[in-house]
Amino acid sequence: MAKYEQYINENYTMPTEDMDHFEEWKKTPEMQKEVDIILKENHIS
Repeated sequence: MAKYEQYINENYTMPTEDMDHFEEWKKTPEMQKEVDIILKENHIS
């Protein structure tokens, strides 16, 4: 989780509560693997 959080913090700005659209953050293949691990550990995928 820490690697993914660091990646997000270095590459994106967190939207404010008054955002008017949803933008999915692009993931590198390495970060997609991290997301897959996180989802599996949390029994989501």
